[in-house]
Amino acid sequence: MTETREPTVEEQIAARLRYWDGYDIDGQTKEEKYVSIIKFILAIPELQEGQELLELRPAVKAFALAMEAVLKQHDDKGGWSPDDCSVGYLQTKLAEETAELFRGICADEEPDNEAVDLANLAMMLWTRYRYMGEKYQE
Repeated sequence: MTETREPTVEEQIAARLRYWDGYDIDGQTKEEKYVSIIKFILAIPELQEGQELLELRPAVKAFALAMEAVLKQHDDKGGWSPDDCSVGYLQTKLAEETAELFRGICADEEPDNEAVDLANLAMMLWTRYRYMGEKYQE
């Protein structure tokens, strides 16, 4: 008995294109047919993953973009995997950034950069604890 596997996204796209090849709806223009094909392809579940990211609140999306911009500035420093740093290091940096943020707020300074730094460290810890699994918590 052969084991069945789920088709890859590429295989699903190819199958959907074969389905539409030569399929005509009376009165449908070439452009309308292409739109129908694209909609049919986009209905593949794996291609819908991440769609919710397009529907983020504007403030969340703007903050996430600010976080990514800061991370890109520091790409040369490595990441936050166990090979790059320990959880203890990330926890210490989180405490330092928290203190910097509060000092800035008390001094009536804009918290922009410190808030983003703090959020990035929180994201790194969240990733280590929740997303990457137990083996990355060391």
